[in-house]
Formats: sequence, C-alpha cells, structure tokens
Amino acid sequence: SYLDLAECFLETDPEVAGFLAGKELELLIYNLYEQVIPKGKGYRARDFRSRLEELWEKRYIREQQKEEIISWWETRNKAVHTDWVSASSEQLALFRKEVIKMISEVRKFKEKLNKEKLI
Repeated sequence: SYLDLAECFLETDPEVAGFLAGKELELLIYNLYEQVIPKGKGYRARDFRSRLEELWEKRYIREQQKEEIISWWETRNKAVHTDWVSASSEQLALFRKEVIKMISEVRKFKEKLNKEKLI
C-alpha cells in the first residue's frame, strides 16, 4: 500500500512520505465514494473535497471524521506545496511528526472502512 511505502520515506523524506500517505487517503475517499454513491444519478463529484462533502452530506462519514480527513489532506498539501529543500531541520522534524500521525490515522481509517466492508 501507499502507507507502507510512506513509512519507508519517513526518515529521509517526510515530504515524500506525506505525499504517499495523501495518495492513499485520496484512493480511500475515491473508492468509498464509488462504492456508496450510485452512478447514473446526475452529478458526480470529481475532486477530493467535493467527494468528501457529498459523503458527509449523505451521512457516510461523521462531522468529526470529515474534520480529521481535512486535516490529513492539509498535511498532504503541505508535503506537496512546501519548499522542503530550504526547510530547517526543526521544521522537517515537526513535519515528520505530523506525517507519522497522518499515516497512523489514515491506516486506522482504512481498517475501519475494510471492517465495515465499505471499500
């Protein structure tokens, strides 16, 4: 999985780890959306945030879950859009902790979806 790959990069490249964990999160939301939102019913959400909103509106995810997912997505965005090459070692260490938490939480979310047979 992307999460296993992400863990391999934690020490050397937390930004790569964050990107890979974000890829896993994106796939989870995409697969959940495809599983529970009927096709052929008109509008289909195309991007991550729209899918997440629709899943929340239709009660497939709770408000608290939605907020957690948004925070993980923000960590992913930091990984992708921040200039980590010029970051200090302290900034990298703080970001690494954030990515470690993200990986752990996304893994729990994935296990929950698997257990509930939603993906």
